[in-house]
Amino acid sequence: MEKNIEKENLNKIYFYMREGYDDYEFYNFKGAISNFEKAIKLIPEPKNSHEFSKRLFTCLAMSLLPSKEYDKAIENYKLALNCVEDRKDSQLQFMIGKYLYESNKKDDAFFYFYKSYELAEEKYFKNHDNKYLLFFLKCKNKNNLKEEHINKTINYKGKTYTQGEWEEFEQKQFEDYAQKHNIPLDDGKPKKSFGFFLDEKDCEY
Repeated sequence: MEKNIEKENLNKIYFYMREGYDDYEFYNFKGAISNFEKAIKLIPEPKNSHEFSKRLFTCLAMSLLPSKEYDKAIENYKLALNCVEDRKDSQLQFMIGKYLYESNKKDDAFFYFYKSYELAEEKYFKNHDNKYLLFFLKCKNKNNLKEEHINKTINYKGKTYTQGEWEEFEQKQFEDYAQKHNIPLDDGKPKKSFGFFLDEKDCEY
């Protein structure tokens, strides 16, 4: 449920949004990032419950792209997607897929391309380099990924992960845990057991 924002903070949010728009228009992307981040910081929790949240997260993601900060851009596109009921936004799904592809995370890219295609077929593919559509169709036609993998997601503390993203996230958490507790890790041997450090009741499949 959307929470009321104090008038003073609301005015500041709109001020930073306008400044961010101006910076972006004049290619001052660092300034745009700074202003959009300031605006987002003023939004009370849960940050995805306000009418301008999707716009701010999307604008921040777009501002990160010129410097090829793809991981941060993807994270903010996902936050924008979480502002949409049932995550049904084919354009955001496509943009996440595009920059996962550019980050060489092809399985996860296919997942988001698939979701975009489900909602709007080739609509957003047509506005971008043809390589994304060719990649998607090649994977789809060859059935490189099983249907259950395509549709499987994991929700953990308000964030949604594909199977590949979850495995990467869990491995990173395990490595951080091992480093903190001076546990030696063998190179090339990922963590095998789910739930070692995460509370499984917080996860939805």
